[in-house]
Amino acid sequence: MTRGTAIDRPDVGNAWSTPLGAPLYPRYPIPFRDIEFLTLQYRTDPDAIRRLVPEPLEPTGDTVLLHVARMGDVPGLGAEIHECNVMVGVRLDTAGGSISGSYSPYFFLDSDRAIAQGREVQGQPKRAAIVDLQVRGDLVVGTVVANGIEVLIGTLPYKQQPASLDELRSRVDMVTNINLKIVPNMDGTIALKQLVARDLQNVRVLECWSGPGTVELRPNAAVPLYRLPVLEFLDGYHWRAEFELVGGRLLPGPTGAAAFYMYEGPSGERYTIYCAKATAPETALRYRSGQQQAAFYWVDNQVAYVVSGPADRARLEKITKMVYEQIDRSGAKKS
Repeated sequence: MTRGTAIDRPDVGNAWSTPLGAPLYPRYPIPFRDIEFLTLQYRTDPDAIRRLVPEPLEPTGDTVLLHVARMGDVPGLGAEIHECNVMVGVRLDTAGGSISGSYSPYFFLDSDRAIAQGREVQGQPKRAAIVDLQVRGDLVVGTVVANGIEVLIGTLPYKQQPASLDELRSRVDMVTNINLKIVPNMDGTIALKQLVARDLQNVRVLECWSGPGTVELRPNAAVPLYRLPVLEFLDGYHWRAEFELVGGRLLPGPTGAAAFYMYEGPSGERYTIYCAKATAPETALRYRSGQQQAAFYWVDNQVAYVVSGPADRARLEKITKMVYEQIDRSGAKKS
């Protein structure tokens, strides 16, 4: 190489994933082609669902929906990818109305690219497992194997009765998937927690069949599907489709746009900052305390702020004043 020759460096400004120059997953939109689903539904204990759904989401029923899928062609991710998405119906009440969709407490895949894209971008709780979808004679069979244990076995008669996408969405609407996205800092503290949603676009159902489905769950402490016990089998669906995965959105709080931050100190104490649009009149700094947790809160220029943490008033007040001064200096109060 001739001395002084310029060397091209990676363009970090336009990067969206690493490794630079060979990103692990593609940009949006992502087309999904040749997709085959076994979708099974069953009734479970509503309290079991509630124990897995984070606030402020509200469960909307007692139905669990299981998608065992074979994704034949996904540009940028690969071919013949298998996944199992476990969904329950939820609702988020906001200032602009209610948003309904599905929340995924568990999600399994056999592709590192798809796992990374789902976790890093969409906030889905994806983890590795052996997922399979087969037609065995006159039976459609979906399985999930983790740690050598077959944690899920689902079955459906092969093409027993024609059905539609509307029927499939009647109990749990899987088109809008709402998830809790958590991104840690390098030091192990939490950088952000967000409620996010993604929608499937341009869904084209090529065929859809229904029939009586069965679901068998086996205990596994690391893959605890058993926490959603099967109480009653419901109809299942075997369908093929094409669709696009487009960029999702950050969901608002109950009164509109909101932000939530969490910080963890060197000794493990955690402090949170929540701010959201507010219609209440402006207030001075106020304090509220429980046995272990406490909070300072105030309203300024139609924005409500809450700083919460351990019930050490002096320390919490010091942190709150630092937050207040930072907001003042940044000009956020004037926006």
